[in-house]
Amino acid sequence: MNLIHFGLNSKQAVEELENNTNIYDPDIWGALVAEMSGIAEGQIISTRELFELKPGMVLADGIKDVNNILLLTKGRELSEASLMKLLNYNKITKLKVPVEIIESNG
Repeated sequence: MNLIHFGLNSKQAVEELENNTNIYDPDIWGALVAEMSGIAEGQIISTRELFELKPGMVLADGIKDVNNILLLTKGRELSEASLMKLLNYNKITKLKVPVEIIESNG
């Protein structure tokens, strides 16, 4: 299926494909999203579960809850405080996971 021929721009096509990321190779998916997002050479996008996040990690995409409320924006560097808030928030209202972060390739 060619989503661009259905009238979607490239960003919308990637968003549509995100609904089925579990059927794609994570490395290939990360490379595609990095290319579309303008991630610098030598960086990749990887996915992490909430408990794997650490201070200093940079978000490749915003973090939303299951109600689609944006909690942290794309490009934000995680801090101890933001991680504590996310973990506490997740106890009340679940977050959409996994979370996409930007990492150095290597």
